[in-house]
Amino acid sequence: MRAKAEAGDLTAQFQLANEYFYGTPERRKNYTLAAHWFLVTAKKNVPEGLFNYALCLDQGLGVERNPFLAAEYYKKAAESKTMPHAMFNYALLLRSGVVCRDPSDEKKRPENFKFEKDETKALALLEELIQRNFAPAMTEMAEILFHKKNGPVKKPTGFLLCCLKPQKIQLPRRKHSVIFRTVISMASGPARMGRKPFNIWSRV
Repeated sequence: MRAKAEAGDLTAQFQLANEYFYGTPERRKNYTLAAHWFLVTAKKNVPEGLFNYALCLDQGLGVERNPFLAAEYYKKAAESKTMPHAMFNYALLLRSGVVCRDPSDEKKRPENFKFEKDETKALALLEELIQRNFAPAMTEMAEILFHKKNGPVKKPTGFLLCCLKPQKIQLPRRKHSVIFRTVISMASGPARMGRKPFNIWSRV
């Protein structure tokens, strides 16, 4: 497979990256090599490669962590409209901007880096994902609507969107999650004995 990847076979390149990322009985886990091959596919504008390399940059897996460069790759992957997770991460970036987790991150900012916040565009992406029944987007929209008094989205409309598939809405791990438990109970009824109406969801 490595020979095919080095010869330029796109499928082999992506599969090799995944094998290095997750590890297999035949191939040891190696984030550095995984990031390298994800970058090779990203340079060919493969949405999955763009997204996976963005994750490597975002979390510092196999490469030096760089939130600014990660934002650029998330954006490119999201623009393909084929990857819900990329669209979701891009929507979060549009709402928050590029958040530096460490003071040293600021030194990695390219001189020409510009990332404008755009709440309207972020909400449009979330609504598009909700129409695709993407559960994390439902959760995020519910949170926005219950903590924002004014904005471009009306609460009743957003609430109905979030409740289209109430069993898919998952709760974030936050102190105010009791609010969402109440919402889920109103939308889908109390949990049956021995069953949970939803799963706890952790953000990427």
